[in-house]
Amino acid sequence: MTKSAARLAVLALLATAGMVPAPQAEAAKAPTPVRYANCKALNKAYRYGVRAKASTKNKVVSKGRTLKASQATVNQKAYQLNAKELDADRDGIACEH
Repeated sequence: MTKSAARLAVLALLATAGMVPAPQAEAAKAPTPVRYANCKALNKAYRYGVRAKASTKNKVVSKGRTLKASQATVNQKAYQLNAKELDADRDGIACEH
């Protein structure tokens, strides 16, 4: 058995035991991407904002500290629907705070 096959077998076993969330369960929790009127509305669904890629870094410094992009939800479709109006600083993260 190769390392990748063994890793998949372990993950499958853990998922069956309920120790790792199944991908379907995670997808069910995510809100359906829609266009929001403003950041207040978007932040109700995506508390720390939304970004298209996990690799996006936040360029904003607020109150003397750099905001962490890792807190923003990664959802490409939601970002694309809202970026033009709600990503004011054009850093790849809409409605971060």
